[in-house]
Amino acid sequence: MNDLSPRQSRLPALIDGGYTLLPPEGSPCGGRLLSLQELAAPLPEAVLPIGLLTLLPSRQEDGSPLPVTDLAARYAEQAFALREAGASCLLLGDLATVRDARAAVLGARQTGLPVLLCAAVDAQGNTADDVPFSAILASVQHLGAAAVGVACTGDRIDTLAILGKNAPLAQVPLFCVLNAQGRTEELPEGYSLTPEQLHDYTSQALRAGGDLFLLGQGITLAHAVAAAQAVSGFGPEGRVTRPDSDTLFMSCEAAAFYLDEGNLMFSDPIPCQYDMAGAILAAEDLGCDVLNFYVETLEDAENFAANSHMIRMPICITSHNEVALELALAEYNGRAFVDLQSEVPDEEIYTLAQGYGAVVL
Repeated sequence: MNDLSPRQSRLPALIDGGYTLLPPEGSPCGGRLLSLQELAAPLPEAVLPIGLLTLLPSRQEDGSPLPVTDLAARYAEQAFALREAGASCLLLGDLATVRDARAAVLGARQTGLPVLLCAAVDAQGNTADDVPFSAILASVQHLGAAAVGVACTGDRIDTLAILGKNAPLAQVPLFCVLNAQGRTEELPEGYSLTPEQLHDYTSQALRAGGDLFLLGQGITLAHAVAAAQAVSGFGPEGRVTRPDSDTLFMSCEAAAFYLDEGNLMFSDPIPCQYDMAGAILAAEDLGCDVLNFYVETLEDAENFAANSHMIRMPICITSHNEVALELALAEYNGRAFVDLQSEVPDEEIYTLAQGYGAVVL
């Protein structure tokens, strides 16, 4: 793959999703990685297989959310089984929530294999759970995901707009699904692209900020070759988006936030108790930029986790207890700030923040 952007990847430019080129035929490894060199000759058999992760139930029998740490452990089991089956890369598609995205990365990253996440979004870039793709990207790109992408039910213009919006803030490769056939919200009767048209679409996606591509429905060898030619002929000067290194890209489980570090107002520390709805709403009404939660004990961390689904603002976690801080970071479905003013040693705070994709202030 050419040096398309500062976002480097261990992955080739094209990924066969297993829809058309190489059906899984019962294998747990449902696709394969395609290098540009492979496409110059007939496709070899079963090279560099992808392990397709399956979305797992995220709620317990009583309907309550499964703790992220427990859900991550279940994804880890699945990921290790795929690695044992020969997968060289892991892919989870049809994502709709930040919780599933974070749990999948936290679990699957333990295998040491690259982990790719693909969110299923509409023309506006929102999932079926009304979660913007930006919130998923902000929540997992510093967590260990190798690449993050979208499968959009809108048209090609919608996909390009989603790539263009998120590319400046992406710190990992972005990808989209390239379909040669299918239906969109605008074309419910269906469409079909020639290899030449797919070449042009791939070039447009590269300019908008795409780094690699998942080959989807209706893709033939001719389509794959056309996409590969678009990639190999593209240079970084063709980008129409530029990296944004000034904005703090944060998230909760329902939204992404674009913040200026030099102009943030924090709430007074919010104690963590069994029912935090009133305290969260009161703090939001004060007009601050960031909600600051005081997490001192494991019970505090559990209460914080149980109430965090109500949060619709950026947050900061203040804690003097390393174990409680780690649990709160693990269970928070978003990207949080961590307060450096703590009795926990600075080195430990930075280590925890790095492990859970948080920002130290």
